[in-house]
Amino acid sequence: GGGVDDSPGTTGLLIGSDSSLDQISQEFQLLGKLGNSLDWQLGLYYLDEDGSQSYTGAGGFLFAEESNSQTRSYAVYGEGTYQLTEALSVTGGLRWTKDDKDYQISCTGIFCQGGPVDLNENWDEVTGKLAVNYQLNENQLVYLSFTQGYQSGGFQSLCFGDLTAACAATPFDPQTVDSIEAGWKADFFDNRLRFNAAAFYAMYNDIQQVVTNNAGGFPT
Repeated sequence: GGGVDDSPGTTGLLIGSDSSLDQISQEFQLLGKLGNSLDWQLGLYYLDEDGSQSYTGAGGFLFAEESNSQTRSYAVYGEGTYQLTEALSVTGGLRWTKDDKDYQISCTGIFCQGGPVDLNENWDEVTGKLAVNYQLNENQLVYLSFTQGYQSGGFQSLCFGDLTAACAATPFDPQTVDSIEAGWKADFFDNRLRFNAAAFYAMYNDIQQVVTNNAGGFPT
């Protein structure tokens, strides 16, 4: 539960939060080799997640949010590494991800605005990878890669009773990133010393960040 904090040296509002989450995920992989030049991998991934949360201020007098969420996520991917020469190889891969999310939230208390909210959103994304590896010698490898990442969108919670479009009623978009990386991996002194170095540059789009907002909760 929540209430006004009257402990010495502290002021403000105590927040109560109680949550539960049930999740199951499964991944299947198939790996193989084609001749002496191509190593390949195929995969399937599935996630099923159900969660609930109660979020209160001042023991529910100011607000008491009750939310439920359901997530179904699916992915199919493939990757292959082709050995062009004994020293030079190229790796390429693709992944398709689909997320289906449902969200329900209601609120009681004097701070509550809007609602109840019942939302459903679907997002999907294709991401890829391309890398070049060069074996300088038996103990040293250099590489250059371009990879893409994806994090699904979602729904606002912890809204301090604001169930309007300013918080709970507005989903946030997926986050994506394109990353370029170059690196060097080396073993020295009969493998007694390992040295790895990498430099990368990541370019985010629709980056997800939580905002601390005393007037309107913690929107993403």
